[in-house]
Amino acid sequence: MITAKEAKELSGPSIEEMAEFFDKFIRQAAEAKERRVTVYHGILENEAYGQTKRWKEFVAYMAKLGFVAELYYDEGQFVDMRITIKW
Repeated sequence: MITAKEAKELSGPSIEEMAEFFDKFIRQAAEAKERRVTVYHGILENEAYGQTKRWKEFVAYMAKLGFVAELYYDEGQFVDMRITIKW
């Protein structure tokens, strides 16, 4: 029987994998002399909106790397949610 830990590892991206997603966007923004980047991730927005344990782990992981992760939220005609990474 598979353990819960093994199922978690198989079921979705790890915190490290989610952070790695932002690497190319951070690099591009840094090369353009920016201090932040706002990107649509697809999974993290819902985690951030719900302030889940997984979101808090992601924020802590990014903080260890020197970044600040925040939810970008805008209610216009439609709700726009993205993740902002600052450095």
